[in-house]
Amino acid sequence: MVARFVGKPRTADLDSLLAEYARLRALPSDLSRTQLLDQLFGVLVNVVPKVAGFDVGAALAGDGPAMRLAGYAYLFGQENPAYTPNLVDALLRESTSFNQYWAIMALRGLVNRDPTALSERQRTALRDMLAGLPTGSRKTKLAAVLAEPGA
Repeated sequence: MVARFVGKPRTADLDSLLAEYARLRALPSDLSRTQLLDQLFGVLVNVVPKVAGFDVGAALAGDGPAMRLAGYAYLFGQENPAYTPNLVDALLRESTSFNQYWAIMALRGLVNRDPTALSERQRTALRDMLAGLPTGSRKTKLAAVLAEPGA
C-alpha cells in the first residue's frame, strides 16, 4: 500500500517504491488503481531527488517502466531542462498511458522553464505522437506543451 511510504520520504527505499509500482500495475485497471499510482508518483517526487547517486539519465533510458517513472518524478520535481532530450526519448517509447501522462507533465515543467529546450526534431516527433493519441488528458496536455512559446 502506498500509504506506508507517506510521511517518511527521507528513509523510503527506492527499490520498495519501484516494487510497489509493479504490484499496483498488476491490479485490474480502474480508477482506484490510478489513484494509488498517483499517490505513489507523489511519493516518488519527494523521495527520488534524495536518493544518493540517482542517475536520471539512466532511469529514463532504462527498459523498466517503474524506473522510468522514477525519472519522470525526478524531473517533475526538479525541472532541469538539460534532461529534455532524455525525457522526450523516453516519452516517445513509453508503453503505459499512466507513465506517458507523467512524462508529459514533467515535460511541461521543463518547457515552461526553458521554452527553447525542445529541438525541431523533438517537436516533430511529439506532434506525430500527438496525432496518434486518443482524445483525453494525455492529448490535451501534450498539445498544451507544444503550444508553449518556442515549442
